[in-house]
Amino acid sequence: MWHTSMGERVLEGTEAHLLRETIASLVDWIAFSETQGDEFCGLDFVSGIGIFDALEGTQKLVLIDQAARFLLSPTEEVLPLNAISEAVVGVMFEHLRQQVRTEIDMQRFGDDDDCPTAELSWRELIRQTRLSLMESNDEDLSASEDSGPPLTSSTDMSEWDLQIELLADRILWDRDYELADSLMDADPDSAQLHRSSLGISDDYFSAIAPDMREAQVDELLTGLRQFVNKKPR
Repeated sequence: MWHTSMGERVLEGTEAHLLRETIASLVDWIAFSETQGDEFCGLDFVSGIGIFDALEGTQKLVLIDQAARFLLSPTEEVLPLNAISEAVVGVMFEHLRQQVRTEIDMQRFGDDDDCPTAELSWRELIRQTRLSLMESNDEDLSASEDSGPPLTSSTDMSEWDLQIELLADRILWDRDYELADSLMDADPDSAQLHRSSLGISDDYFSAIAPDMREAQVDELLTGLRQFVNKKPR
């Protein structure tokens, strides 16, 4: 269970399905990146979220595993929100954005036979998720900013950016984790003043990412893949 912007909840239905597919893909990319790097069709994964990208590969996988289980299963407690835990959710949606962009590029310019291709349509998953949420009236106020998702064939990335942001906003309260680099490097007094003005707690950026031994990674990957690929009851 996650303390989302819409209350404490577990993701369900199409929303959960989309996130499960996103996590499964994200984990594969990070695993490939750690073993092959950019030698494997440019699969060196960079999310653009500094606080996450700076972590070791094992730390990234542990955090994704942790977030997945709190987002997708009815845990007894919610995961405390801090820069790291929220950044992981941001990374999931950034990966989704990257996958949509790649899918559009493939539609426009063709596929590279030497590299793996997606076995699903990310745009269709996003479209079906948004339509399902709109039909069930399970949308937040930000959904009023648009009239619904575009057709799956749309190659307008700005339209898909909006759909992804609307989905991310259902979980994330804000994007304070993006300030981690600037505030952690700033003068302590100035940083504290800035945090106070934004309503950010003093310990929001002080959380330490968990880690694990390399020997445990294969077991974690197996368990995580089984978890995100299992069909919900």
